[in-house]
Amino acid sequence: SIKKVDLSGFSTKDISFEANFNYKPAEERQYLFDHIWRQVKDKFYDPKIHGVDWEGYRKTYEKFLPYINNNFDFQEMLSEMLGELNASHTGARYYASNSALTTANLGVFFDPQYQGDGLKIQEIIKRGPFDVKNTGVTAGSIIESIDGEEIKAGMDYFPLLDGKVGKNVRLGIRNAKGKKMEVTVK
Repeated sequence: SIKKVDLSGFSTKDISFEANFNYKPAEERQYLFDHIWRQVKDKFYDPKIHGVDWEGYRKTYEKFLPYINNNFDFQEMLSEMLGELNASHTGARYYASNSALTTANLGVFFDPQYQGDGLKIQEIIKRGPFDVKNTGVTAGSIIESIDGEEIKAGMDYFPLLDGKVGKNVRLGIRNAKGKKMEVTVK
């Protein structure tokens, strides 16, 4: 947390702070793989690395990186690679993080058959954001944008709702009759 300190009265006050970043897990795993491989090459206690072909193992294991989509599997692959050293107490660990962004839910079911741009609302869930606020949005309406970001056919829209729980979300809507409107829900 960030605090403001009043030096005259020695009091502190919490300052609200939020920062977004574009998390790229595949790039992060590539960096970590390179770093771990290099650390072993440069700092392993035996300069001959127990006689193993460390360059060869890099090529053998690195080819799996594009197919790994979670940190648990990444940790397993690193442990296998480090196990090739045949050295005691080498391996990799994965500890799940609780710091993931929470993704807001709009309280609707989307039409899975709809193929066009946007998200076609099939049903509005009772007591959900659209129902509670009485927005006038009905089944058959299409959400065309979230906070100004246009939604294209087949697009993963969940990142647009990351970190938005409890916050206002601005939606561009086209109702079943073709009328466009902007609605804000929380």
